[in-house]
Amino acid sequence: MKIWLLRHAQSRTQTGEETGWDPALSDLGLKQAEHLSSYWNGQEFDKILISPLQRARMTYLLSEANGKHVQLDSRLVECTWGLNYKDILPYEAPDIAEPDLHDAWLVPSVE
Repeated sequence: MKIWLLRHAQSRTQTGEETGWDPALSDLGLKQAEHLSSYWNGQEFDKILISPLQRARMTYLLSEANGKHVQLDSRLVECTWGLNYKDILPYEAPDIAEPDLHDAWLVPSVE
C-alpha cells in the first residue's frame, strides 16, 4: 500500500497578498498545482481526501488527480486560527467531491 500526502500549493497568505483563514492560491501556487499533474502519470488513486479549504480544493482541481473515491474531509483543516466555528459557518463546499461526513467544523475549540 502506498499513501501519498500532499500539502496545498502556495497561498496568497504566504506571499502577504491576502489575510484571513481561507486564502486563494498565489500566482506561483496556481502554477505549482498545475505542475502536479505531471507527477501522477495517469495513476488513479483509490481514495482522495480533500480539506474543504479553498487552497486545498484548488490544488486538487488544478493537479488533475484522479481518484476512485474523492471526499471532502473537514478533519484535514489544520486549525481554526483563533476563529469560533460559528464565524465560519454555514460552510458551503462546491460539488467537486462527496460531502464531508465528519462535521469537524462543529467540534468546539479547546480554549
